[in-house]
Amino acid sequence: MLYTDGVSEAIDTDENQYTEGRIKAKLAEFKGEDPETIIKQLIGDLDLFVGEADQFDDITMLVINWQKKEDAADE
Repeated sequence: MLYTDGVSEAIDTDENQYTEGRIKAKLAEFKGEDPETIIKQLIGDLDLFVGEADQFDDITMLVINWQKKEDAADE
């Protein structure tokens, strides 16, 4: 997963940051899911976290499913 600092530094209404630790915990929670599901779940969690707080940085995420060549041939 790649993301801009606008994700980890997104703030809630009390000015608490979303944090890299929370991102890692959520990624562990969604382990094994496809990239689209992971992005949707992260965006949903981020939206709940920030609530009505204004954000001042871009929020960009990219999730890639990387498979070994022999694993990809099985599909």
